[in-house]
Amino acid sequence: MGQQKPQLAIIRVISGPEAGQEFPVHGSAVTLGRTRDCEICIQDGMLSRRHCRLFLKNSEWLLEDLDSTNGTFVGGAQVRQPTPVNGTLRFRAGASLFEAEVSQRQSADTPTIAFRLDSRDPLMATQADSSGNDFPLANALELHEKMASLACEEDVLAALGQMIHEACPNAIVDIFTTTPDGGGSIRYAFGLNSNGQRVNKSPADLPPGLLLQAQESREALLTDPVILPGGIVRRHLAAPMTVHHELLGIVCIAGATLGPVQLRAVSALCLIASPWVANHRLTVRNIANERLATLGNASASLSHYIKNILTGVDGCLYLMRMGIDDKDQELMNEAWTILSRNHKRLTALMLDLLNLAKEYDLQITRQPVGELLVEAASLVKPHLTSLAIELKIAPDLGHQPLSAELDPTALHRIMLNLLNNAADAVVSRHDGQTGGWIKVDAWVCDGGSSLCISCTDNGIGIKSEDLDQIFDMFFTGKGDAGTGLGLAVTRRLVEAHKGRIEVVSEPDRGTSFTLTFPVTQKAGDTRFYIDVADLEGTRS
Repeated sequence: MGQQKPQLAIIRVISGPEAGQEFPVHGSAVTLGRTRDCEICIQDGMLSRRHCRLFLKNSEWLLEDLDSTNGTFVGGAQVRQPTPVNGTLRFRAGASLFEAEVSQRQSADTPTIAFRLDSRDPLMATQADSSGNDFPLANALELHEKMASLACEEDVLAALGQMIHEACPNAIVDIFTTTPDGGGSIRYAFGLNSNGQRVNKSPADLPPGLLLQAQESREALLTDPVILPGGIVRRHLAAPMTVHHELLGIVCIAGATLGPVQLRAVSALCLIASPWVANHRLTVRNIANERLATLGNASASLSHYIKNILTGVDGCLYLMRMGIDDKDQELMNEAWTILSRNHKRLTALMLDLLNLAKEYDLQITRQPVGELLVEAASLVKPHLTSLAIELKIAPDLGHQPLSAELDPTALHRIMLNLLNNAADAVVSRHDGQTGGWIKVDAWVCDGGSSLCISCTDNGIGIKSEDLDQIFDMFFTGKGDAGTGLGLAVTRRLVEAHKGRIEVVSEPDRGTSFTLTFPVTQKAGDTRFYIDVADLEGTRS
C-alpha cells in the first residue's frame, strides 16, 4: 500500500477585524500573526507578532501556539501543546475567531518544481538595450508581491510611488486620488521629489488640463517635451488608476527622459496597484456598514432591557408619590430602594457601552491586588448573602504581597462583572437553597512574571456550544435579564492590560474564569517585586 497523501488545509476568519477572509495553506506549515513575515497576516492588535501556526506532521495537521502573549484557545481552553485538526477546528487567537478545515479529499499529486519565478532573481531583470528602453519585469512582480501584505490604501500608494521612482530615476512623482465617497473629485495625496523623498506639496508644475484629460479618457498620456528656463527639457506623464472603469486616482510624473517605455511601465504598475486600492476602500466601507449594523443590533438588543428598567422606575415613582401623600415612611423607603437598584443597573449599562465604544484609557499604577479583590468582593457580599450564596475568599488574600501594574478601576469593574455573573449562575442552579458558593483566589504564575486571578462558582455552568460565544457582544444566556455586554467588556479590559482570560465550565457543575496579567506593563521587564519563592504555589 502506498504512502497516504497529505490532506488539504484552509484557515478562515469567522469573526474579528478581517472576518470573511480565507487562506489556503500552501506547503506543510503556515504561521499566523500580525506582522508581514507571517504567511497569514491579520490586522488584529491583540495577536502576537508570530501567534500560532498550522503544520503538517506524519500526514496529520496540528495547531500549535507560538508562546503568544494572549494565548490560543480551542473550546475556551488554552492550547498548551500541538492540537490535531480533524475535519474542522475552531480556535480563538487575539480578538478573532478562526476555523481550520482539513478537506476530506486527498490532494492531487504535486509535481516536482525545478524552478520558481522570483522577482529578486537577477535573471528576471530584463537587460536594457543601448537605448535604455526596456523596463525591468522584476519591478512589477515585486510590487505585486508587496500588495498582499499592505494594511491600508496609504501603504499601497506609498509602495507604488517608490516603485515608480525606481522605474523612472530622477523624475518627480505626484499621486492624486479620488474621494472614497464616489464623488469623483480629485485631491492631492502626496509626492516624491527627484531624490525619492516624500513631500506633501506638489513639486512639479503640471501642464493645464493634464489631470482633466487623464480623468476623462481613462488613458495614460505622455506630453510633448517642453523647454523650461535654463534650457531644462521636461515631459509629463499621467497614468490613471482604474478598476471596472471606476477612477481611483492618477499618477503624474515629470522628467527629462520620459518616453513610451516609461509610459507603459507606469501604466503596468498602476494596473497592479489599482485592485488593492479598491479592495482597501471596500474594506473601509464594509467596516463602516458593520458599525451601523452593530448600532442597530445594539438598539434592538438593549431596548427591551432599558424598557424593563424604566418600567421599574415608573413603579418606584408611583410608590414614592403614594408614600409622600400618605406620609408613609416605610413605603417611601421601599420605593427608594427599588429606585436605587434601577439607577445602578442603568449606570452599569452606560459604563459597559462606554467601555465598548472607545479605547479604554488605562491609569496604570502598581496596585496591591489582594486588597482590591477583597474590596470588590465585599461590595457584593451582602447581595450574595441575601441569595444564600457563600463567598469564599482565599485565606489571607488581602494580606498577601501580591502586586501588579494595572488600573484599579478596571480591575474593580472586571471583578464585579465576574462576581455578578457567578451569582446569577449559582441562583439558576440552587434557586436560593443552601450549597451555592463563589470562590475568589489569586496567585503568581509563569515563574513570577504573571499574576493569576480566578473566580469560580458551582452554578449552572455554560453549555459547551456556547463557550466560543460568551465573550461576543449581545450574546447572553440570561434571556431578557442580561444585555450580553458584561463579559465583552471584561475581556476588553483584560486585553487592554495585555492579559488574557480563560474559562472552564461544566454544565450543572460550575464555571471557573481565570485572568492572567503581566506584573509589569513595561516591555521586556517581567520582574516581580516580591520574593517569588515565597509565593509560587500558594494558590488555595
